[in-house]
Amino acid sequence: MTSHTPAGRLEFLRTLSLSEHERSKVPRDTKGKFEWMNARYPMILIPALPSASQVRNEATERSSRIFRDWETLHNILKIHEDVLRKR
Repeated sequence: MTSHTPAGRLEFLRTLSLSEHERSKVPRDTKGKFEWMNARYPMILIPALPSASQVRNEATERSSRIFRDWETLHNILKIHEDVLRKR
């Protein structure tokens, strides 16, 4: 396996030579696929899959940070606007 990304691990699953019967036992959900692969091939690490609430919290924090950083940058530009315009 060359990729350590979740997409690379799922690509690894596609390359396996599985019978139709074995393939039918592979779970349909992403987390289940990783757990199945880890049980069959222990060298494959299962990535952390955050819950929906964790994703929402992180998205809220990141969007707040974007606007806070934009405001900081805007204030810096206002302070130095004259110097920047002269250049």
